[in-house]
Parts: sequence; C-alpha cells; structure tokens
Amino acid sequence: MQKKNFSSNKMTNTKKNANLLDEPVPDIEVPVLTPQPATSYFERLSKYASDKRESVKKYAKNKWNRWFDWLIDYIPPIPNVVDKAFQVVKKNILKFYKPFEIIESKSALKKFTVVYTTEGQK
Repeated sequence: MQKKNFSSNKMTNTKKNANLLDEPVPDIEVPVLTPQPATSYFERLSKYASDKRESVKKYAKNKWNRWFDWLIDYIPPIPNVVDKAFQVVKKNILKFYKPFEIIESKSALKKFTVVYTTEGQK
C-alpha cells in the first residue's frame, strides 16, 4: 500500500537532499518593516507627562463644570417680594421729583431765534 501525501506545501516536490540556501527567494507581497531610530528616555517621559497633563486638565475641567452646575442649581432664585417692594419705593420717591421739561419760552424773527427754558420742581 502506498502512502498518500496530503501536504499542500510546494517544497515537498523538491529533492530531499537540496540545500535551502540554494533555493530561490519566494516573492512575498508584504511590506517590509524598516527600523526606526529609538526615542530617548527623556522624549518618552515628556510625551507620557504631556498626555497625563492633558487628561488631568480634562478631568479637572469636567469636575469644575459639574460642581459649578450643582452650585447654580442649589442657589435659590431671588425672591420677587424684594423686587416688588423696591419698585414701589422707587415709584414713591420719583413722585416727589418732577422730571425736567424743555419748553420754548421766547422766539423772535418768525422763530429764527428761539429761547428754551427748563421747568423744575415747583
């Protein structure tokens, strides 16, 4: 009985004694990684610190806004009684003072020259 080879590897068809270094290089269509210069410890540390600073700044701003919103909601509205009382007092005080009015008192030369006067409190 013969053994059946179920392997899908193409390299099984080559000779068993062939050297792998002598085989042609297969064309693999994968981008080749190129080495990048290593970043210094200081650069990595400063990048880490700036990222943390930004996250802390965002967290603090969020906390401040939430606290301020809570404070605005907690403060009771200004009572209207004070506003109404103030308006009444203001109205009574203004009764004592008549606003000034500008009145034409004299005119000459068919209203070419006009004299205006103001009337105050009597």
